Amino acid sequence: MKTTIHSSKGQSINVKLGWVGEVWIYVNGKLVYSDKNQYWDAKTKKAPDGRCSLMNGSFLLPLEVGDNDVVVALANHFYGWAFIFRLDEITGIRINGK
Repeated sequence: MKTTIHSSKGQSINVKLGWVGEVWIYVNGKLVYSDKNQYWDAKTKKAPDGRCSLMNGSFLLPLEVGDNDVVVALANHFYGWAFIFRLDEITGIRINGK
């Protein structure tokens, strides 16, 4: 999945995300987050019980002034995939727009 986030200033915004399987997130071509949430693997299963929830993880999304390309890659080996992405702050942010 790909989107463009326009930021009025350079900033890092906390993101909460949920996913099933494996996730990699890139901003402007740089890997900024990766993790696993695999239902069948107790070592990588995230709360709640390996299901997709905003409780699965969080990280700081580094944004430069202007347009930022955000790419999300997912992999799943069991039953399907899901993904939720929520910015904690949206002041000075536009998604897919100039």
